[in-house]
Amino acid sequence: MAESENIKKRCAVEIEKTNKYAISSFAKDLLGVADNLDRALNAAQSNETDEAKALLEGVELTKKELFHVFEKFGITKMESLDKPFDPNFHQVIQQVSDPSKPAGTIIAELQSGYMINGRILREAMVVVSKE
Repeated sequence: MAESENIKKRCAVEIEKTNKYAISSFAKDLLGVADNLDRALNAAQSNETDEAKALLEGVELTKKELFHVFEKFGITKMESLDKPFDPNFHQVIQQVSDPSKPAGTIIAELQSGYMINGRILREAMVVVSKE
């Protein structure tokens, strides 16, 4: 009886994990969409025409809706700038000398990192200061 109960508990835990993280591969594909929306926003901000402003507003609304859906499913963007480098969450792309920052501090983020329900979904690609 006890063994049977233990098996039920283990199965329940596994089912919960599966349900919680089942969308991980789908979510990774959507991160590319979020990156492209960021690129579009950066490109449109430099243009002062009325058409560019309308486009900028539409892209901002789309990004806001996407992040609302991310939030609904436990997907959060990691904040990396000015934080110490952590190999569990960051991938170093470049090291740059910066005397104003301590060595190992993230000074630029080339690609944002994301978490899903407390687990790493995608590492942030960062530039780190060196001595």
